[in-house]
Amino acid sequence: MNDWIVRRGGAEDADAIVGTFLRSYARSSVGMRAGAHRSGRDRMADGDAFWEDHRPIGTALLATDLTVLADAQDPQPGGGVWGWVASSGSTIHYVLVKRSLSDAGLGGEALRAMLGAALDEPRAYTLQQTCLHEMKATPKRWYPDFTWWRIHASLV
Repeated sequence: MNDWIVRRGGAEDADAIVGTFLRSYARSSVGMRAGAHRSGRDRMADGDAFWEDHRPIGTALLATDLTVLADAQDPQPGGGVWGWVASSGSTIHYVLVKRSLSDAGLGGEALRAMLGAALDEPRAYTLQQTCLHEMKATPKRWYPDFTWWRIHASLV
């Protein structure tokens, strides 16, 4: 058992969610084609145009249902975010588990804590799932539906 809790995300989590989304998105093939570079995640604060151009997509995720995996020692909104899921009903927009948790071998357990049975059910996802891809953990029954992405990509 790990020292974390699963809670509903809120406005206090905005910085953690948008920031981790942008870093993760930059590592995706979509992010690479959009002009991000692997070293780009370290330049987020430098005012690189990629980060500002793609922030509206991360911000749009805040309007979805957010589930946050938080450190049990720092469980209040905005504190100790280890992972999160953005969804609308049964549609998954984005799933993120911090690399440090995944590298420690706890990624699968974190995913199960946040998503539960959804990992075993057919679910549409609307954005390329960088974290799941890197963890080799994309659920077999999940399928892409990029309609939400196309609508929000027009913001960029």
